[in-house]
Amino acid sequence: MFGDRTPQGGNTGGDFYKNRESIVKRGGPKMFRLNRFSVLILCIGLVISGVSGVLGQEAGVVEGVVTDQSKDRPLIGANVQLIGTSLGAATDEHGYYRITGVPPGDYDLEVSFLGYKTAILSVSVASGQTARVDAGLVPIPLKLDEILVTTVRERADSPVSISMLTPEEIQASRHVGAYDAFKHLPGVHVVKAHAIGTGLASRTAGRVLIRGLGRRAGGDLRIRGIMILVDGIPDFSQMHGHPFPDVHALDNVESIEVVKGPASVRYGNALAGAIIMKTATPHRGLNTVIKASGGSFATTENMARFGYGGDQGFIQISGNFRHTDGHLEGKPDKLTAYNGSLKVGYNLSPRVKVTANAMLGSFNWENPGPAFTTGGETDWMMGHVTFDYTSGKNSASLKLWGVDGKVTFNNGTEEPQTDFGAKARVNIGYGNGSKITLGLDWMNYDVGRNETFQGQFNEVAPLAIVTHRFSSRVFVEAGLRYTYNEQFGNDLSPELGIVYRPSRETAFRARAAHGFRTPNAFETTFGPNANPDLDAADLWQYEIGFNQTILDRATVDVAAFLQEGDNMIRIISDPNAPSGRRFANTGRFTHRGIESALTIRLTSNLAVTATTTNLNLEDDTALTPHNIYTLGLAFTPGPFTFSFDGRQVTGLYNADNKQDPLDDFLVVDFQAMYQIRSGVHLILSVDNIFNESYELAKGFPMPERSFYAGFSVNR
Repeated sequence: MFGDRTPQGGNTGGDFYKNRESIVKRGGPKMFRLNRFSVLILCIGLVISGVSGVLGQEAGVVEGVVTDQSKDRPLIGANVQLIGTSLGAATDEHGYYRITGVPPGDYDLEVSFLGYKTAILSVSVASGQTARVDAGLVPIPLKLDEILVTTVRERADSPVSISMLTPEEIQASRHVGAYDAFKHLPGVHVVKAHAIGTGLASRTAGRVLIRGLGRRAGGDLRIRGIMILVDGIPDFSQMHGHPFPDVHALDNVESIEVVKGPASVRYGNALAGAIIMKTATPHRGLNTVIKASGGSFATTENMARFGYGGDQGFIQISGNFRHTDGHLEGKPDKLTAYNGSLKVGYNLSPRVKVTANAMLGSFNWENPGPAFTTGGETDWMMGHVTFDYTSGKNSASLKLWGVDGKVTFNNGTEEPQTDFGAKARVNIGYGNGSKITLGLDWMNYDVGRNETFQGQFNEVAPLAIVTHRFSSRVFVEAGLRYTYNEQFGNDLSPELGIVYRPSRETAFRARAAHGFRTPNAFETTFGPNANPDLDAADLWQYEIGFNQTILDRATVDVAAFLQEGDNMIRIISDPNAPSGRRFANTGRFTHRGIESALTIRLTSNLAVTATTTNLNLEDDTALTPHNIYTLGLAFTPGPFTFSFDGRQVTGLYNADNKQDPLDDFLVVDFQAMYQIRSGVHLILSVDNIFNESYELAKGFPMPERSFYAGFSVNR
């Protein structure tokens, strides 16, 4: 969908852009074009109808008090949300909440607070009236059976397949690195080179795959086509166009969502999906979170977060330190990382607040596998200032952001990058829980700063998303994004999704969406295999899904998808290239897959979780498992919690075209927690308890049986 690539600004580096063709070559089967055209027409129609449906209606109010049912005392900072809408509130020092601007209709009201069982209550709102709903929450200990259930829970109120890591799960895990907690998520695969973290090494350079995509086939495979966002800010820094997972830690993260499938309408360069990290905000009073552990291979993971919330705002500071000497004797295998953050918020008025967040990180690594570098250091900084305005069912936000990163290899090579931009959003509520989102994204990105090439380019993208609720059972979501890029031309990305909920326990969903990924400077300009004639990768995904809750004890989620793509970027042999290889676009491809997740609470203290991921990626088989099966068991007798987590991988190859197969494997981990008092736990972990020998990439054997102990505090 990108058009003329002739740049309109920036340093073009001589003849670099002469005689360029369109960045994406179109054509192909009529059905492919018909599918895209049909979705585009439907999206345009729904956006227009949604805008025309924004009519003045007399809204209602929902208010009430949230209390601790066991002690009959107010809960401060509890979250109250009208399910299926963007309307919600937090309770004040008296436990009181008030949600204004609620369109007339029937809703489910979700009331949640850390350490308490979530309550879902029904409420009817009449035009111009106030509905009173009080909630008494039941306290529960922080238990892994609760956490396992929420780990694989899919958002049943969205046409998009989304897996979530909740605050409870993040707090219960001994890990501090963000991606070490992803092992239960269906459709997500993380390749590691170290006992902690992913490292930076040939073929294991921070690879996170969503439904088999997000990688560059052949050679060293990094995160490609997955947008990583922190508080809505895209992280493009380091190594010219892809982030390193090891710079992201959990010291300031409250929750993580993984969007599976194209997310370009909302986030732009997100062909395979998006990983969305939301940083924590302290509730009223003093907040303390501490986590520390140590064990095999001189591994240690430590973090602390302190915050204070008041009537007019909050302040929060956090930091972490992670280190391992490595598990491979006689090979360089060390990794050291640290992060820090400062977040401040202030309420300028009852409707306007401003938030500033500054984050930095650094990690040093050594390459334990086949050498392409002996190691190096990565430094990273990110910051943003956000202005939020809320008025009843309407809201608006403006984010000003900047990201800076640099990789320094041990051979002296440096690769810096700086990006900055702005994001504006306006949300207009109308009708019975319907909403229009209008947005504008602007980004200035760095494509290189070295002796042979330098340049900065601009990208501007307006977007519109309509969520139209036809009834309490049916709603449709349609979106359009138009992207203008000085370097690569234009793109129009649509998506269309529908959810049908015959009951609160049952939801069916269907979605068609377009995604794209533009080449970066490492691939087009100054990398050893650079090709200036690369086109953007292009993908359409069609998906259907089903979510069912059974007797409030079990949840089943199943999704099947078909992906049709073009121009994926990979390395091929080329005797005419200086290095003997070069980046190239492949032809059309078709991927298929099925994912499922099942959670069952057998008793009040026994829970089971199972997930499956089955992929058919045709010839794109390099380092992408065809089948992943996980099984989790959690038992909580009294103050103890014991959990076993098993992960089986089959159909893993070291190369494309099913060449160089790797052994299937089954890895089982064990963790025990003991609650000393509310919010304070001791943790003991044994990873790979059966001492399985396995590799995720050839030449990178994973750790043998290892032991860790630590504690966590959340007050």
